[in-house]
Amino acid sequence: MNVQNIGAVVTDLDGTLLTDDKRVQKRDYDAFVKLGELGIKRIAATGRNLKISRDVLHDDFPLDYLIFSTGSGIYDWQKKEIIRAEGLEWRHTDGVIQRFMQEGFDFTVHQPIPNNYKFYYHVKDTEHSHLYEYVNHYPDFGEPFHESKLPIENACQLLAIIETDTLKYAQLVNELGDVKLVRTTSPLNGEAMWIEVFPKHVSKAWGLNYIHEQYDIPLERMLGIGNDYNDIDFLEAVGHPRVVSNAHPDLLEKFPVVKSNEECGVADAIESFIKI
Repeated sequence: MNVQNIGAVVTDLDGTLLTDDKRVQKRDYDAFVKLGELGIKRIAATGRNLKISRDVLHDDFPLDYLIFSTGSGIYDWQKKEIIRAEGLEWRHTDGVIQRFMQEGFDFTVHQPIPNNYKFYYHVKDTEHSHLYEYVNHYPDFGEPFHESKLPIENACQLLAIIETDTLKYAQLVNELGDVKLVRTTSPLNGEAMWIEVFPKHVSKAWGLNYIHEQYDIPLERMLGIGNDYNDIDFLEAVGHPRVVSNAHPDLLEKFPVVKSNEECGVADAIESFIKI
């Protein structure tokens, strides 16, 4: 396919561009360098916040934009500045907290961007809680949730662990209609189901609309590569969706498949359109 057909390439990070040990392989890196030389916009869209995204992508990584926290923020990688930031109204955050308390969920509430790597956590049983693995993974960023911390205006997101209960997830989507619920697989054990809660309009695809508006690049001319449930919205929005072969089985049935994240699947997708 001619290079003129692609105006931007957008990729997820964990399980897609990043290997299992959180590296970017040389072939994938070189493909992003080449995209820049061709004038094609390079975008990463991730559930990671800005801080932990920059832990795996160094400052001179060949990237134009980072859509972080599942679309809550957009970072201009070249100018090193946040250009969009969204947060939850307190009434919505409070409603979700009350519902999660009723269900007995372990959950976190994240501070507003740019400090959304910091969070309050509510954990019932520290010995057996999967969420406590998350807390221990970021020991300097979390503190116990207490009502004295309220209200939290413009919280970036909430996160709850519901193990693998898809019926409960569907029920909550119906009940919590004022916010966006996003299902994703735990990056810690690859099994537990996480529910992330954002403002109703926020998504990775919403972030891509900014790129469209700024550069007049239609979504139909974007190549997108992902691997998990929180990638579905942007994969359905772009003209050329692809998933790596290690993607969740539900996505493998829905989208064209390229090589795995361990086999440079992002470069594989790019090279199917553009001669590198």
